[in-house]
Amino acid sequence: MINMAIQLQLGTRGIAQMYTTLAVCLVGLSMLTGAAPGINAQMLTKDDLHHEIARYEAAVSNAQSSTGSPVELGRLRVYLATLYEDAGLYDQSEKMFDGAIRSFKRSPMSSLDLAAAIDGLGTVYLDTGRLPDAERAELNALAIRESAGQKPELARSWLHLSTLYLRQRSAAKAKQYGVLAANEILSESNAFPEDKISALFALSLALGLSHEYTAAIDYSQNALDLLRQNFRPDDFPVGFGTFLLGYAQWKAGNLAAAGELMRQGSFVMGRQLGWWSPGYRSVMAQYARFLRQTKEIQSAKSIERELQRAVTASKEAGNSRRARDTIDIAAFF
Repeated sequence: MINMAIQLQLGTRGIAQMYTTLAVCLVGLSMLTGAAPGINAQMLTKDDLHHEIARYEAAVSNAQSSTGSPVELGRLRVYLATLYEDAGLYDQSEKMFDGAIRSFKRSPMSSLDLAAAIDGLGTVYLDTGRLPDAERAELNALAIRESAGQKPELARSWLHLSTLYLRQRSAAKAKQYGVLAANEILSESNAFPEDKISALFALSLALGLSHEYTAAIDYSQNALDLLRQNFRPDDFPVGFGTFLLGYAQWKAGNLAAAGELMRQGSFVMGRQLGWWSPGYRSVMAQYARFLRQTKEIQSAKSIERELQRAVTASKEAGNSRRARDTIDIAAFF
């Protein structure tokens, strides 16, 4: 995932992990592996993200020219692939994940790393709308993790499969894997907060797809409470979670509550991301539809004009050749 110019400083694991699941779109909130000491919500700007990409491009180049471990090279490639994904550079991300997979296949002891790389490649397929390829990759990663018997990693596969089936609008499968992931992750006392948040939102979206709006709102509220405990009010994850809760309220018919939540959430996301981000543009497209439904026509038109300018600018810059909007929450309710 991802997808966004955002990263939690979590060793070899980023905000793309949670983002991918959150929106599937929540596609990247993505999949880097490694131990994480906890959340430190320091955000990367767009410039910071490109600086980080340059750093890891150099690290990968150096590792390729050395005689070091293929596993270490593979891990560097996975991290760089996820940075590319966060930046919307999907061709580069796919090639880097492919390279990581080749690295891990050279080491018989790296099955979990291999599963993580295949899982990451699956999210790139999901980002770019290649849903059959994404399903094959995610089921492959699940099979490897089942063989290894690692429950935390199984939960990660269940979470991403729930996300995939949300995108396919397969309510039963999305709910099935969402329940499995949530039960496992929420029962783990040492589960990372971002994993709990992802599980709660994925299950909420699956319930929304099944038109179980009351339960969907409850899980979204629980996720937002966790976000507020771990992030600052003006950080992207809080803004995104606030918007998602508002969206669920909208679909449940609670327009007054929905309007304020969507306004707050979109404002925070706009400050963090801006119109250059496909995810933000998709969120704002939904907000414009809400405003039209509630007869706030001039506000809706203003957003729609900004959307058109941003889409045109992105195409002229060549940034969306393969990208799909990575947040399309309308698909889930």
